[in-house]
Amino acid sequence: MNKIAAICFTLFSFVSLAQLPSDGMLLRYFLNGDAMDVSGNGYHGFASNVEPSPNRFGEPDKAMYFNGEDSYIQFPNVSELKPEFPISIAFWVKHESLNPVHNVLFSTSLEEDRNTGAFMTSNSTGAYAIGYGDGEYAYGAESRRSLTSNAIIDTLEWHHITVIFRSALDMEIWVDCVNHGGQYSGSGGPLEYSINPGSIGRHDQHISFSAYHFEGYIDDFAYWDRDLTEEEIVAICHYKGAEVNVSNIVDRKEILIFPNPSSGMFNIDYPIEGGEMVSVYNLVGELVYQGNLQSILDLSDLTYGMYFLEISDDKQKITSKIQIVH
Repeated sequence: MNKIAAICFTLFSFVSLAQLPSDGMLLRYFLNGDAMDVSGNGYHGFASNVEPSPNRFGEPDKAMYFNGEDSYIQFPNVSELKPEFPISIAFWVKHESLNPVHNVLFSTSLEEDRNTGAFMTSNSTGAYAIGYGDGEYAYGAESRRSLTSNAIIDTLEWHHITVIFRSALDMEIWVDCVNHGGQYSGSGGPLEYSINPGSIGRHDQHISFSAYHFEGYIDDFAYWDRDLTEEEIVAICHYKGAEVNVSNIVDRKEILIFPNPSSGMFNIDYPIEGGEMVSVYNLVGELVYQGNLQSILDLSDLTYGMYFLEISDDKQKITSKIQIVH
């Protein structure tokens, strides 16, 4: 990571975060080639068999492609990402299939052969659908509550989705700034989570088969532990990207980490004023190191692989990828 890249990352993160409501935001993944959480909460995802792809503007490596077979992004397994209702989730998506097997967009808790967590998929006609499971080891109307939208999936274009879960008979599916309404079904009990984490692009919904996987593209995924207002939903839907105003960011700090990759010893070029903390997370979001920021960081006790390094002070948090090699 060179200094120019570090500066660009800082500016992009700072300006873009201002465009989405931060109140109650649990995580946000830009999906710009990785699953780093830019919300400031450090809930970095573990990406498996997803590929960087162009986003809705045609910019390369600014979205993620899911292959419909074994692609997913797993959330950290923490209780904060398994909240009680209400919750809201928003993202951009481009489907490649109308087959429900390949239209599973997310699940906030995934356990094989058990109906848990809040999820989004589709029905057999290609209509968007959301629901949640009550913890039963079965898939059917008796173990879930769901809403099927009147909007049908379009496989030709990018679309913005916002979904809200409040209760069994109070859910919403917004497609491109419009709540299309829909029909409720199911008779299951209250929301139940499993001990397992949730995922983007993966959901189990059939006793006889393994989890289904999404086929298509996803960009800018955000998750809140509250219900977004109509005004917020419309604003998010119309957001076109960060407009950098240099006058607003001249006081932001920058970071340079070198060498990177490293055998475990990293030099940190950062204006240390005292009180800064450095945290290191593995690819599943587990904290593996934390301490006061120093100009030299010794991570030689960690195993080889990729990590997320986060520096935080009273003004900002900056997250960067690092790699430990032989």
